[in-house]
Amino acid sequence: ENAATKEYRNSFGADKRYVAIHVTYVVLIVAVISYFAGNAFLNLFGLDLDGFRIGSGVLLMIMAQKLALGSETPTATSRPKSVREIIVVPLAIPIIMGPACVSPIIIIGAEALRAPEVSWFTIAFGIIGFLAAILALGTILYFSEALERHKCGGTLWQTLFL
Repeated sequence: ENAATKEYRNSFGADKRYVAIHVTYVVLIVAVISYFAGNAFLNLFGLDLDGFRIGSGVLLMIMAQKLALGSETPTATSRPKSVREIIVVPLAIPIIMGPACVSPIIIIGAEALRAPEVSWFTIAFGIIGFLAAILALGTILYFSEALERHKCGGTLWQTLFL
């Protein structure tokens, strides 16, 4: 491996880590807003929680059917000039925080905040749950370059930290 290839790989890896950190921030912001403002969102559009559950279930079923049947998607006509241009759209929203992820967060948040006796434990448990999932996602994205190299040989410890 020559110096130019190594320098390109290092700069590309730095871009991937930058994207991973910023995508994680965007996902965190969208999740927190969905959790706390989901109830207000439902009230704004006059939706009740059961109707929203049915609607999001139908949407997920349609998405799963299209995925299973392999429906064609239009190809992009323009490519981003840099990896950093894809942070919010399409990577964070809708790929990571799409309807399949936002709908359950809205439902969990609305249930927690609509309960007759709002328990701080319930709210904290919901927040800790999606924070742990976001932290795991961010960690996997951040170390994706090292995890990709790991499949080529060496131990995971050597790949990540050496």
